[in-house]
Amino acid sequence: MNLDRVIKANYDVLDNLSTAIAIFGDNTRLIFFNSAYQKLMKLETVWLHAKPTYAEVLDECRNNRQMAEYADFQAFKKTELAMFTSVTSPVQELIHLPNGKTLRRLTAPYPLGGLLFVFEDVTDSLALQRKNNTLLAVQKETIDHLQEGIVVYGSNNRVKIFNNSVLKIWNVEDKTVDEIKGMHISDLLEHLREKIDYGENWQEFKENAISSLTDRTPKTGRLMSKDDSVVLFSYIPLPDGAHMLSFIDITDTCTVEKAMMEKNIALKEAHKLRYEFVSGISTELKEPINCLMGFTELLSREYYGALKQKQKEYCQYILDSSNQLHQLINNLLEMVLVDIGSTNLEMSTFVVKDVINEAISIVEKRAHDKNVTIETLFENPNMKMNGDRKRVKQFLFNILINAIQASPVDGKIEVRTIVDGENGVKIIVKDQRIEHENTNAYKIGLKRRHPLNAPVRAHIRKILESKGASMLLVRSLIEQHGGTLSVNSDTEGGSYVICSLPTKCDDSIAPDKLLYEYKNEENKQETELQKELNEELKTAVNG
Repeated sequence: MNLDRVIKANYDVLDNLSTAIAIFGDNTRLIFFNSAYQKLMKLETVWLHAKPTYAEVLDECRNNRQMAEYADFQAFKKTELAMFTSVTSPVQELIHLPNGKTLRRLTAPYPLGGLLFVFEDVTDSLALQRKNNTLLAVQKETIDHLQEGIVVYGSNNRVKIFNNSVLKIWNVEDKTVDEIKGMHISDLLEHLREKIDYGENWQEFKENAISSLTDRTPKTGRLMSKDDSVVLFSYIPLPDGAHMLSFIDITDTCTVEKAMMEKNIALKEAHKLRYEFVSGISTELKEPINCLMGFTELLSREYYGALKQKQKEYCQYILDSSNQLHQLINNLLEMVLVDIGSTNLEMSTFVVKDVINEAISIVEKRAHDKNVTIETLFENPNMKMNGDRKRVKQFLFNILINAIQASPVDGKIEVRTIVDGENGVKIIVKDQRIEHENTNAYKIGLKRRHPLNAPVRAHIRKILESKGASMLLVRSLIEQHGGTLSVNSDTEGGSYVICSLPTKCDDSIAPDKLLYEYKNEENKQETELQKELNEELKTAVNG
């Protein structure tokens, strides 16, 4: 009586479980099943209460497709029935159903005789396990093929993940990845001892390294190897208590960085040499030219006696050539200063017409000596421009000088301005052609608008080459204002020098203190030299 009550209580408990359970007696008939078993196998409750045999249950499950497919079902059934006399201990197996589900079946002897069957749907569990295994495999392949060396060690400081890149970076050939896994971080450092440039005290370096790589504070740094390689390391604490250490060989990067620093030093030295070159030109060239001009002027003024007409002409030739050479030296100096970025534009707003007229007034004497007429035409006489007035007048002066030298006697030069859009102006200087042969053309990189015939091309060569330094300076000054310089021609044989300038520009070149000091010193020396020449002139006059 008590046994029946215990059995009934056990059945009540089993009936409420979510796991499918069925018990068959020693006569193979069903003596118990729970609702989870009935739902899983899709069997009728009334039919199950009729206590069918195990063979009948197998047939019904086959009809419901709740059993794996077998080529010889009868042989399978005999094997299943034989378990009632052969199973002495629990047996687990997986059953793959035709609908894609997977069941785990536990078969165990029932204490009162017969067999106990426990079924569990493990489809989702197996799918999750497959995804996890796939993810781990992808993770492993990714880490193994990284160029970056990766070491992950757990909270017990033993290596969990280790890729081949670490072996390549540290040139460790006597160990494999599998041998290093499970190794303590201290043992790993010992293994790298012959590769790391640790200084003089290995024990101190090792203790500091272990402390630094286990304090869970992210950090990066550089390690030097004994073969002069540079390795960048990065330490990152992981959320699960583990630690990740990465290594990257940056030897090539450091080599390039070192080369860049050396190049920067070389550029600074070159800058210094250019400054010394400019100073040398000022001292070695301008002083003798000034002396030559001063003494020639003494002779031409007849302070030391009257001169013949031919002698006066020769003195004037010397003065003209000296002035030309002096201007060329000034242009070279300005060109070097612009090239090394030492000229700082002094910005102001001015009327373009006024600056052009000022430049023309400076060259009027040279034009008059050659009987060259300069005509002007301003599309907008009141147009204003923001720039360096002195520099604009300087490059206009050089263009006009070149135009006068290139023009024939009784020639004509036209200077005109054209409004170029909303914020631009074009200053065009046109002269007349003189045939001139020169083999090296377009060395300063000016723009051509269309193909030129041979005579016109020869004349433009004269413009570009006869005063190459001055035209280089012109281009530099115009580009410093954000403009462009180009040369064009017309069908009548005339040539154009076209200066395209913005009416608003910024001073983008930073001042150079050293070169400003040079310019001040240069002006000071030139002033002192002029004073000396004036004193000599006074002495000559008084004497």
